[in-house]
Amino acid sequence: FVDNNLNSFQDASELGIPNVSLELFKLENGVYLSTGHRTTTDASGDYEFGLALGLKPGTYRIVESQPVDYFSVASIPGRLNGNSSLGETVAGNPDMLTAIRVPLGDSHGTSLDFAEAEPASVSGFVYNDLNNDGSRDSGEAGIGDVEVQIVSIESISGTINRTRRTKADGSYSFEGLPPGKYRILETVQPTDYLDGKDTPGTVGGQVRGVSNSNDLLTDIRLDGGEDGVDYNFGEILPSSIAGMVYEDTDRDCVRDPLEPALEGVLIELLDANGTVVATTRTDEKGEYRFTKLTPGIYAIRETQPAGYLQGGQVAGSAGGDATLTDLITAISLGQGTNATDYDFCELRPASLSGNVFADLNEDCIFDPDEMAIEGVRIELLNSDGNIIAHTFTDSFGNYLFENLQPGLYSIRETQPTGYFQGGQMAPSGTGLTDQVDLIREIELASGQQLTQLDFCEVPPATISGFVFQDGEPILTPDGNPPNPLLGVRDGIRDSSDLPIQNVVLELRTRTGQRIPSRNALPGIYESDTLLVTTDENGYYEFRGLRPGAYHIYQVQPTGYFDGRDTAGSSFGSFAINTDDVPDQSQLNMIELLSVESATNPGSDAILMIHLMPGNHAQDNNFSEIVVLETPREKPPITPVPPIEFPKPIVEPPPATGFVTLPFERFLVI
Repeated sequence: FVDNNLNSFQDASELGIPNVSLELFKLENGVYLSTGHRTTTDASGDYEFGLALGLKPGTYRIVESQPVDYFSVASIPGRLNGNSSLGETVAGNPDMLTAIRVPLGDSHGTSLDFAEAEPASVSGFVYNDLNNDGSRDSGEAGIGDVEVQIVSIESISGTINRTRRTKADGSYSFEGLPPGKYRILETVQPTDYLDGKDTPGTVGGQVRGVSNSNDLLTDIRLDGGEDGVDYNFGEILPSSIAGMVYEDTDRDCVRDPLEPALEGVLIELLDANGTVVATTRTDEKGEYRFTKLTPGIYAIRETQPAGYLQGGQVAGSAGGDATLTDLITAISLGQGTNATDYDFCELRPASLSGNVFADLNEDCIFDPDEMAIEGVRIELLNSDGNIIAHTFTDSFGNYLFENLQPGLYSIRETQPTGYFQGGQMAPSGTGLTDQVDLIREIELASGQQLTQLDFCEVPPATISGFVFQDGEPILTPDGNPPNPLLGVRDGIRDSSDLPIQNVVLELRTRTGQRIPSRNALPGIYESDTLLVTTDENGYYEFRGLRPGAYHIYQVQPTGYFDGRDTAGSSFGSFAINTDDVPDQSQLNMIELLSVESATNPGSDAILMIHLMPGNHAQDNNFSEIVVLETPREKPPITPVPPIEFPKPIVEPPPATGFVTLPFERFLVI
């Protein structure tokens, strides 16, 4: 009978197998010999070696001729007269029942059965799983000429190991399989495909088997007559991601033909969980590529190359998110997608540098003989005008901002104490210098080392001199100065001259105007205009002056007559002295100043003192003269004649007593 469930019991639904041949053997002298009796099963699968054969008591064996298209399941011992067991099975031979002992008398052995199983089959496809869902959908093409192998894990008919190649439509099948447990393997991954999802099929509408490793379906239980279908191997077309790393000289993160490639940059491929699944490095063209990728969500991460600043990243042809530094995420790769242009643009660090110096010739060019200014604060501003860094000039007046991203910058100087703002200078086309202490709109390219962004400062100048009494006072009969007075004294200050303290001097412009003290360096002058007074040494000094041409007006000190004034060390300066003969240019200047009383220098001024940056015009001296009236002579004194007294008469003195003389008495002893 057909025992497809392999339980060695004929269930109600299990039919008999007709036309199966059986032969009877009898044990003779220890050997089973054919009795010559053969029979075949009827339409119900029943057979009988009946009474008509006149079988004698003895020990018998029944051998079944294996029916075509069936697999032997088991031989089943029967019953003697419906009670005791009859016959024995033979290990390894399910087509035989032996040791069937038939006793003397009317005996009837029944249920000496042979269970057979129908062959099983299994089939499926190797196909291109376009959506990689493990389900073969309409339109998903099969893949032909792929080798598939079936191997038995256990079987009622020994070890099974067969191979097939898929047809053009990707189908395969294994038929005529003995019942058992199987595994199916795709032995060689088809060319140009990646392993997809392998799906166990169904038997009678129920899933049987598991897929627990690549290209393998296992634990497929097949009973007799069962057909397993849709044991499929899904394959997917590989995808790829490619891009490049390069120096982005114009900062647009678009690769231009002349922008240099960066070789040897480490690039990592991450899966949807952020796990690194592959690494590579850029080649000599700056290119990288990840191939044979399964569809899914990926990210690309760059290790920032040494010596470069992060410029940006660009999501390529398959989309993605490029908002994070050195990382492109959410790259969705469909099957067979060759995603390109996942690029990382890098920037060579740039720098800005310059000098702060004392500009002695006011050309804002740092000449060898000009002095650097140390300790000046320099600020770096971004394109929004915000301070992003600051530094101070070194002992050479240098400042430097390095490792800068290319972009738009400004540099601002804090005006150094003790200097006038001279200007700012930038190489042509590199920045605007139209604002005080600021160089703005500096466009810095990748790797650019921009220098000579300089701030020139003007050192203040000084004018000094003395006010002094020139020599001893001059005596005149009436106390008025001689005419001409200036010829009496030379106006040259020497050791015999006396200083004059508290003399007021005022600095004027070229046109004779008073100069507000704010025009000088702050903190020097308390008055509204540039006024000084001489100290106890007669010394005066105008400090913190801008370069230019100046006049000094002296307020004539009380008690003095104006002496000869002398211009000092400044070339072209001259003093106004009444006996001097000015040249035409000097005369023009005096006449210009004398037009108005407020600017008239009189004869107490030194004019056209020219100051260069840092100059000290010395010895601009004002001499003053003291004139006194000659004292009057007293009349001569007539001497009083002496009183004449008469000569005394001398008489011999007495021996004792007084001697009386005129006017005097003497005691004579």
